[in-house]
Amino acid sequence: MPEVIDIIIQQDVVEVALVDVRPAVQLGVQDPQLYAPLHHRHDMSEIDGLEEFTLIAGEVLNGQKLLMMQNGEAYHFDPSDEANADKVIGFSKHAAETGAEVAVRRVGPLESMVLVPDAVYYAGPDGSVTATVPESGVLLRVGAAKDAETLLIDIATPIIVT
Repeated sequence: MPEVIDIIIQQDVVEVALVDVRPAVQLGVQDPQLYAPLHHRHDMSEIDGLEEFTLIAGEVLNGQKLLMMQNGEAYHFDPSDEANADKVIGFSKHAAETGAEVAVRRVGPLESMVLVPDAVYYAGPDGSVTATVPESGVLLRVGAAKDAETLLIDIATPIIVT
């Protein structure tokens, strides 16, 4: 049975890389390579229910920052660039070096933040969150503070503010 080893999200398509763990002889392959990667493409809606997944960091990432997907890798979200509006994928659960895996949380609670309880939060510069409604760029509500340390992630539809 193949095992999921990687999920790559690009815009509205998800690519799941699988590895077949049967020996090459059982696969009828002449090449002695024991693991044959298989790639499947899925609609983005198929992962909407996922709370968490992992991706490769495209840059040094800080923990508890809003991330976007670019070229199959995770980056801090930049709301000043309107082209990024539909690239948000969730929040980093921890820091990660470039090329390392980072756990991404899409919905639910995210702890270890500094927040004003009951405030609504929006995407801020460089993956940060702010309780101030942005006046330009991408207006993106990302959640509300449950308490002083927990953001309840609820990423809304982005709005371009001109």
